[in-house]
Amino acid sequence: MDDREELKQTIRDILIEIVQSDSELRSELIRMGDIAPPSVVAESGAAYLVASSQELTEYLDFSDPDAIRLRGHRIWIEDILYEHVYGGLNAEQLATRFPTLTQADIYAVLLYYYRHQASLDRRLEDWLLHSQRAWVAQQRSSTPVIEKLRRLHAERNPTTPSMSLPTA
Repeated sequence: MDDREELKQTIRDILIEIVQSDSELRSELIRMGDIAPPSVVAESGAAYLVASSQELTEYLDFSDPDAIRLRGHRIWIEDILYEHVYGGLNAEQLATRFPTLTQADIYAVLLYYYRHQASLDRRLEDWLLHSQRAWVAQQRSSTPVIEKLRRLHAERNPTTPSMSLPTA
């Protein structure tokens, strides 16, 4: 089993463990149709199954396909995925990093990511490229206030890198 498959299995196991250990969450997920009751689950050894991506709409807002965010929050899935993919944060660390989100929110994003990993990896790369371009454009449209802040920063922090334009 490669690292990705192992990670996917670990996330599945954690999801199952959380649902099994939290009866209130389990009841709510069954009520919403996000998991199947135990009587519906096959003899696979899993106590509960997370339903299809369609049920993830309880957690994720797909109203704009170019901007998927967590329902009820101003947090985009890219924010969480960046921390997970590039920062290496696990679900528990993500919950600490994003304290307004529930564990269920975090796991919904991770579940959606691993179900659509190829397209979301491309989406994340595009998002990072767009962010970098926006940062460069912002650096080029400097104002006198920004220039003053840069000078002050350089004076106070002579050993840290300059806040100048990146070389492209």
